[in-house]
Amino acid sequence: MSQRPLIITGCPRSGTLLSARVVGSAPGLFLVTEHSKKAIIPEDASGVIDSHLWWQGFDFAHWDSARARPLVETPLHDAPRIQKMREMYLAMAGDKRLVIKNPSHLTRLDILAEMFPDAAYLFCVRSPWHTIQSIAVKAVSKGSFLLRTERNLALPNDALLKAATSWVESIEIFEAARDARPENWAVSRYEDLLADPAGETRRLYNALGIGDEAAVGRAATLPQARDNNYHLIKSLFRQSPHRDQVLEMMRPVCARYDYSLDIDALPSSASAFHVNRVKKRLGRFL
Repeated sequence: MSQRPLIITGCPRSGTLLSARVVGSAPGLFLVTEHSKKAIIPEDASGVIDSHLWWQGFDFAHWDSARARPLVETPLHDAPRIQKMREMYLAMAGDKRLVIKNPSHLTRLDILAEMFPDAAYLFCVRSPWHTIQSIAVKAVSKGSFLLRTERNLALPNDALLKAATSWVESIEIFEAARDARPENWAVSRYEDLLADPAGETRRLYNALGIGDEAAVGRAATLPQARDNNYHLIKSLFRQSPHRDQVLEMMRPVCARYDYSLDIDALPSSASAFHVNRVKKRLGRFL
């Protein structure tokens, strides 16, 4: 098994958790994630929250004092702190291969390249409307799951616009990094993991230098398809004054990744339960 550190990232809510569990199912790996509830990702036995390592280890230009977290997740460059973080990660991993999963690492690729020059990267991508709906709901209710960049910080406080920008910008950041060093990057498409768990897991393992056929069988039991209801995002879309801007921004990216832009074609339910759920979760945005 290759011992190159592996960094799993992508737009928030794009399947990074599933990909990390699939990869982390193989033996000889040491997985660190940003999740505080480790029960949802039992492959992470690190005992640490990756985001906290960064928030405590670096300074940030934009800080949210109320939530004690950065408004923009890109740290200020600090060579000694980069070296200290590298040593901390490698000490935790010991003789195992280090795997770090955190969507926010898309905003730190330059720092990570200095920290781990030999790292491999896995970018996770998921259909836009599912991702955007999931981000928008959490962004409104908890102020969470946006891709926290300078670009997103400067936007009007519109849940649809910020969520869509997170999806588009994450792919643009990935494409720029992949085009510069294509040999460093692999891609995990959420829909492919659901459609062919064993085949897609085997492909990822081969791409990432994980040679364990027995682990493929274990990991292939993790993806589970679910029925999706897009009533929330349809309601938000209808009410947003930025919907035309969102469609224009998403159109070329959807075309490149063969995702449909047609929000009207998505399944939805306008039952009383879902209407109340929309009102409760999106509140003043509707």
